[in-house]
Amino acid sequence: MSLSLMCGVVCVGSALGQGPNATQNGPMSITAKATIDKITVKGRARTLTITTTEGNEFTIPLSNRVKFEVRAPGDEGFVRAGQMLMAQGVLTNDRLFTKNVEIVLLPKGKKPQPGRMEKSTREVGASVNTYDVSGPIVAAEQDPNYEKYLAVAVRTLGQGAVLMLESGFKVTVVSDDIELIKEGMEAEVEALPGPGGRPVFLRVTVDLPDAMKSADLLGPAEPAK
Repeated sequence: MSLSLMCGVVCVGSALGQGPNATQNGPMSITAKATIDKITVKGRARTLTITTTEGNEFTIPLSNRVKFEVRAPGDEGFVRAGQMLMAQGVLTNDRLFTKNVEIVLLPKGKKPQPGRMEKSTREVGASVNTYDVSGPIVAAEQDPNYEKYLAVAVRTLGQGAVLMLESGFKVTVVSDDIELIKEGMEAEVEALPGPGGRPVFLRVTVDLPDAMKSADLLGPAEPAK
């Protein structure tokens, strides 16, 4: 398909492979699956060449305008002081309770800044006391009053937040390190129609097939107190 013939959302959807693996997000953007054919790194410039399920090839410069994420399951050792955490939980007795957290791996030398805690966008069936929290972990230890939970103190703007992680909680590790991916991996891309209908890429997400190990990336963790 010639890029010059693409127009609007319909053509962008066709180019990206709008079918069983493509979805339309609201009135504009299209999400679809693709394969990473080539990874190019020149200095600070990073570029991906992908092929969509329709067989169309695109080159995506990973600028600040494109959200690039590598995601993988992780172990509980990632939940330690100094790591950047993101989660959604239900507020009860001044604590947020949840079973799922994301740990964002920051580039070397970058210090995590205080995060924030704010009410989540209301969703059908969700508790009215659902909040989003993000920020660097200050401490993680077993709470004597909640034997089945790990209490995690998170530094946020204001007084901070305490997140209660239920035993067996799920950890997802998130990074923008291009060295974690390989050619041939599957990716999910999201795009808007740009000038002439050419896709303007907003996001590239790669889910790694294997879990990440905290000991390999962060070193041994101190036992929770």
